[in-house]
Amino acid sequence: MDTIYYYNITPNQDNWDLFYKVVFPIVTLVFGALLAFGLQGLSELLRLRKVKKYLIHSIEDLILAIEAQIKHLETFIAGIKGDNHDVPFLTIESGFHTRSIETVSRYDTFRIIVLKGVSNKNKKRKVLNNYNNAIEIIKVIEQHSKDEINALIKSDGQDKHLYNDYFWKLQNLINSKIKIYNERKSKERLIFTEQPGAEKIQKENELAEDILEVWNTYNNLSAGSKTIFQHEKFLVVPLTVLAKKFNDFELLGILPQMINLLNEFKQTRKSFTTRFEMYKDNLKKAKIYFEETVQILK
Repeated sequence: MDTIYYYNITPNQDNWDLFYKVVFPIVTLVFGALLAFGLQGLSELLRLRKVKKYLIHSIEDLILAIEAQIKHLETFIAGIKGDNHDVPFLTIESGFHTRSIETVSRYDTFRIIVLKGVSNKNKKRKVLNNYNNAIEIIKVIEQHSKDEINALIKSDGQDKHLYNDYFWKLQNLINSKIKIYNERKSKERLIFTEQPGAEKIQKENELAEDILEVWNTYNNLSAGSKTIFQHEKFLVVPLTVLAKKFNDFELLGILPQMINLLNEFKQTRKSFTTRFEMYKDNLKKAKIYFEETVQILK
């Protein structure tokens, strides 16, 4: 007769088998996932902290560069406002660019500015918008400053070329008048009021003497003072007064065109001055926007 064995399976043994075979693997899997997620989150948090420090450092460096660039612009603007014959040199600060701060992605920037903390989300979004606007201001000014200076130099050169053409004509005409006057004077010809054309000759002599006075005053200026602006003050305007006084059509055929060119030259300088003044004002805004960003990040 076969022996029948009976196994007594208790409820406690049933529970342990279920725990080891079903519950424990699930718990281990969930715990592992949570641990991995936690470590990943911690790693990301540490990474964002480093990114934030880098961004703060980069923005602070850029703020210093902006301050220096504002001073460079002020010097440049004073130069083109003054009596400089040539376009002054505009220094571009070495750190005046956005390449460093743009290595931080827009997503990371959003996270470390707007998602930092739980309060003032609207204010932080506004700061982020201003921050992005400040970046665009720097990029535009960095590129357009070079383009504007090239355009100014080109315009200056064209105006001066046209002006010089008229100046050489004026110089030749003055030399001709002075030569005639000197020839008359060397011959010591006596002019009697009853002579035919005596009044005209006397008038020409008076004009020549006045022109000589103006011409000598201009020539006595130092070489560095003979800018296109000094031409107007010491040569063109005084000669125009004489030309009108003596009704000299030869001078009046040249001088008004020279005055028009000088006015165009000054107007061009003025328009470029206005543009660079605008750049300077925009840089001041960008500086404020970056300072606000640093405050939020800290």
